[in-house]
Amino acid sequence: RGGNGAGPPAQEKGGGQASSSLGKLEIKWCKPMGDSGRLQTQWIQGVAPQSKKSLVEAQVVGLEARAAEGPAGSGPGLGGGGEGGGGSSDQGIQLHQVFTCTMRVTNLSEPLAGVFVVLGLQKGDIVFVGPSGHFFRSLPSNSPVTISFDLIGLRTGVHKLGPILLYDERGKKITECTPNYSVQIKSKAAAPGAAAGQSDNGAEVIPIAKKDTLSQSNSGDLMRSNTFGSAFDSLI
Repeated sequence: RGGNGAGPPAQEKGGGQASSSLGKLEIKWCKPMGDSGRLQTQWIQGVAPQSKKSLVEAQVVGLEARAAEGPAGSGPGLGGGGEGGGGSSDQGIQLHQVFTCTMRVTNLSEPLAGVFVVLGLQKGDIVFVGPSGHFFRSLPSNSPVTISFDLIGLRTGVHKLGPILLYDERGKKITECTPNYSVQIKSKAAAPGAAAGQSDNGAEVIPIAKKDTLSQSNSGDLMRSNTFGSAFDSLI
């Protein structure tokens, strides 16, 4: 049978911090003939709790929709850094609209060589339309680098961007950081004044019935294209 001995000392020798000792392990036994024994270990030291500090910091500094309406947002203050602070796109991005997300990534540890910086995304909500990461031959310490990702939203709602993942050349993950930034994907709004039978630019739209796409002459031959001079089938 086993059990803990007396509690750990209040302080470690030569220091003012509380001890991380887990106690002593005491083992007692009794033989069939009545002989007993006892064994006690030394103080068992635990791992002292340490405050985890991220080795990398990521911040969204620009979010631009690639459309004629102009940017959905740009400039500093759009997103929060890796430690505290958050943000989201104010105007949002339309569904199925390609947009560019620009991030500033800072290495808070010692200089790194041969690093892949990859953006993680929630599956199915937002996907890449370009590379999902960038390779850096060297990533200096406390020197920010700016990278951009081309994305497209496939599902409406508010979706988080991140985490930012760092891998070495062998594919082993070094560290990660969540930029704490969200993007709002909105459904496409109907064009003002757009009605049935009228296109976005105001031109009249004439519905084409299936029978109109395949006409026959009196001789029963298929109508031929004036441009290509070949028979064509129904488009519907």
